[in-house]
Amino acid sequence: MTSWSARNADPQDIAPLAVVWHDAWHRAHDEFVPAELKALRTLQEFTDRLNNPDHQFITAGPFGAPLGLCLVKKDELSQIFISAKAQGTGLADKLLNEGERQITAAGFKRGWLDCVKENTRA
Repeated sequence: MTSWSARNADPQDIAPLAVVWHDAWHRAHDEFVPAELKALRTLQEFTDRLNNPDHQFITAGPFGAPLGLCLVKKDELSQIFISAKAQGTGLADKLLNEGERQITAAGFKRGWLDCVKENTRA
C-alpha cells in the first residue's frame, strides 16, 4: 500500500489523466470489444470526457502526475482505471473506497459498477 490519498482531480491533472485512462482502458478492453468501439476511444475522446464540467473525477498521486481515476455518477462507479505502474499498489482500493463513500454520502444505499465480464481485474 502507498500513502496516496484520494482527492478531486485538479485542472493540471486532466492531460495526464487522459493518458492514464486511455492506456488503461485499452489494456482492459482491446481484446474484448469491437474494433469500431476501440477506434472511438482516442486520447482526445478521453480528454474531452475529463473536461466535462458535470463530472467530478477522483484521483490520487501527485498533482500533475495522477496515477488513477474514478468517476462517480449518482449511485454508479462509472469509471475506474489505474496506471500500469500503480497496479498492485492498493490504489484501486483507495479510489473504490472513496467512490463508495461519495455514493453513501449522496444518500444511496447501494452502488454499482458495470464491467466487461472478461475484464477479470475489474
